[in-house]
Amino acid sequence: MMEQLRQIIVTVFLGTIVSVSACSRKTSEQAKSGNNRSISSLAGKNALTLPVIDVNEEQAAIYMFYNGTDFDSVSRIEDIPEAYRGWVRVVPRLRNKAIKSGSHAQSPDALYVADLRAKRDAGNYPYVVMTRKSFENAAMFKQDAGASEVTDNAEISAPSVILYATDWCGVCKKARQWLTKKNIDFVEKNIEEDRAAAAEMKEKATKQGVSTNGVPVIDVGGTLMSGFDEKRISQLLSAQ
Repeated sequence: MMEQLRQIIVTVFLGTIVSVSACSRKTSEQAKSGNNRSISSLAGKNALTLPVIDVNEEQAAIYMFYNGTDFDSVSRIEDIPEAYRGWVRVVPRLRNKAIKSGSHAQSPDALYVADLRAKRDAGNYPYVVMTRKSFENAAMFKQDAGASEVTDNAEISAPSVILYATDWCGVCKKARQWLTKKNIDFVEKNIEEDRAAAAEMKEKATKQGVSTNGVPVIDVGGTLMSGFDEKRISQLLSAQ
């Protein structure tokens, strides 16, 4: 009787070990499989893919561009001012037959961004695919360049510093030289020649309670400061 009971206990024990080992291996395989699916899903989510299109005057589309103060949209390329044609979001109409079939499905954060300054040999304007944030940063801060000068999926960030200045201001010149020497990414806006820049600076200053009686006025990562203070700029940059 005792021998039979001992055999039963051993059998149950071994069965429990086999069961746990199998469960553990299955769990490990499921976790591994789940991780692979997660990685694959994540890669697919981050990959910016859109169907190939043709961008020209014959294709129906909506064009969005930065007009100096805000984003505007038109339905004809000729209605976009020359100065703002380097970075234009293209939203093809459904009847746009230039969309190539068999392409990847659209990524949620992917945009067509065209350079409408000059056509290529095929008679189409060049474009790239990028995120909405990259498009907005490029349109607002890289107006002297164009989308044809970057690659697909390019990550474009806003400049660290915006320098609101004038040509005659000696302190503005000093700030410009210091920022350049320190290799700090900045954009300079002349508030006397660019009315949109002056309005932009005034709006920021009003919201933050900063005086604009003198120049330069410097935006460091969204924080506005009146005058040039090397230490303050360094502190604000290090806090980003």
